[in-house]
Amino acid sequence: MIERRQPSLLAGGILITGEVDRVTEFEHGMPPAHQAWDGNGWRHDPTVIDDQALVVNVRGRGLVIITGCGHAGVVNIIRHAMRLTGVSKLLALIGGFHLSGPAFEPVIGPTTLPRMCRAHGPACRGETADEGMDQ
Repeated sequence: MIERRQPSLLAGGILITGEVDRVTEFEHGMPPAHQAWDGNGWRHDPTVIDDQALVVNVRGRGLVIITGCGHAGVVNIIRHAMRLTGVSKLLALIGGFHLSGPAFEPVIGPTTLPRMCRAHGPACRGETADEGMDQ
């Protein structure tokens, strides 16, 4: 395993995003219960800077983005992938979205754009997010 903050291009035009830029005004990171070990003890880690995604450009159709846990926020991940690739069309979004629970309720409205793409996120997605993405 190689840890990098920069994007990495793999064979066949598959991209690993590297560290995802946080640019939205509504995706603020993880709640205080999310902790990271800093060498001396556990501390709140809202940004989870190691969050990455895998991106595939399906020629003529758009990007397929496979998130990890989605700690950076799905809109941040999508925008980051589009900026890196220069492709502005999203074909599918698959993976963890972190849209479940009271801490994430305010994020669901701005995140769930109807007919944005095919969204498949079995992990960390609550009923409210499911309703919005199924519209």
